[in-house]
Amino acid sequence: MSNYRTSRDGLSQRESAFGGRLIALVGTSSVGKSSVARRLQELLPEPHLVVGLG
Repeated sequence: MSNYRTSRDGLSQRESAFGGRLIALVGTSSVGKSSVARRLQELLPEPHLVVGLG
């Protein structure tokens, strides 16, 4: 169990200190990672940066 408290916005103290959350989409080519990332950007209330590595 974490020793960090959760704030009203749903972020723990650790997440707030480090600037937020990370969502990693991992998979082979052509499985739809970019499509899922675009859909998450539409659905999630806070903005997310999509970065492709490799």
